[in-house]
Amino acid sequence: GLGWLLLKSFWLELRETWPNEYWDDFVRKSSTRKGRHCLRPEVSRTFTFGEVGVSRGQFYKTHLKHIKLNQENVDWLDLDLTYIASADRFDSWLSKEISMADVVTLEDIQRLSSSASPKAYAMMFKESNWKRISKHFGLAEDIKDGVYRGSYRSVIPFTWQGKHRIYL
Repeated sequence: GLGWLLLKSFWLELRETWPNEYWDDFVRKSSTRKGRHCLRPEVSRTFTFGEVGVSRGQFYKTHLKHIKLNQENVDWLDLDLTYIASADRFDSWLSKEISMADVVTLEDIQRLSSSASPKAYAMMFKESNWKRISKHFGLAEDIKDGVYRGSYRSVIPFTWQGKHRIYL
């Protein structure tokens, strides 16, 4: 299943209304979020091993069975993680990353050769095109209370083909 870390204050606020299932959807509800956002790691620190669970295998075959645990040692003390020290710092860092990315369309991405050098791309889309775009990149299609799965302040950042940074 999923694994999240919550601030104690957030847990104390929500524990009386915490659902027995689909709590990831519960956390995305605007009445729960109250304008707050969640940072999540792109390299999963959890692993799901089967279809059995409260979600009844809803996304197992299409998404969850492909999750891989990180196999590389990371020396966290050597990394500069100041960009995630606060929401303001992260927002500034993300804005800078997006502004430096090449603005493209889905058609531009589809024309990329597999030998293309690693690059960052930003792509705008309309909600009416979301299913087509999410299918192309293998992203979860669900939108809960106006929030796309994996988004942060309406931006969906991810690595594609193991080398390209994409900001939708």
